[in-house]
Amino acid sequence: MLLTNGVVTTIESVVSDQGDWLFNATGYLYWNSFERWNPIPEGMRDTREVIQHAGDAYFERFHNASVDVPFGTPCARLEGGAYTSRTGNITTNTCNLGIPTNITVTNKRYIVDEAMGVVVMFLGFPGLDRSQGQTPMPDSHMFRVEGGEIRYIHTISSCVNAGCGLNGTMIPSRRSQVRHWERRMV
Repeated sequence: MLLTNGVVTTIESVVSDQGDWLFNATGYLYWNSFERWNPIPEGMRDTREVIQHAGDAYFERFHNASVDVPFGTPCARLEGGAYTSRTGNITTNTCNLGIPTNITVTNKRYIVDEAMGVVVMFLGFPGLDRSQGQTPMPDSHMFRVEGGEIRYIHTISSCVNAGCGLNGTMIPSRRSQVRHWERRMV
């Protein structure tokens, strides 16, 4: 949200729905319930710069594998509704799984909340929707940073075409599996 002279002039959001990158609202709610998102005590808060640097390092790693990302332990990533720590017992670092090595995200914008230890980054994610080539798709990544280290990463991504141009090769949602099963029973 952008304020000009005390008036809201801009609100930015990324809307994700069925067919967008790993979208699953039920899964998102379920896996989020295992995480702790309490405010950070005042004397333990990181600066805005430290919090933003953690998110920037994550995306720098997307095109430079030698970048050291400050992942903490534990650390887990929630993308749409898919979770990297599949047991819900978050004791290890699974944030580093499946990070690309040849992507440069575009047009980063930041919202930093020091009390929550959070940076939300709105950006363009090239190649996300395979039907759109390298055209950047709307994306947001939210990072929880504690003691200078990333604990949680939440992503919401939007595509032009259902399935992000993967022609049904994504993991189907529970709902689509049930519909497919019901059609076979008729």
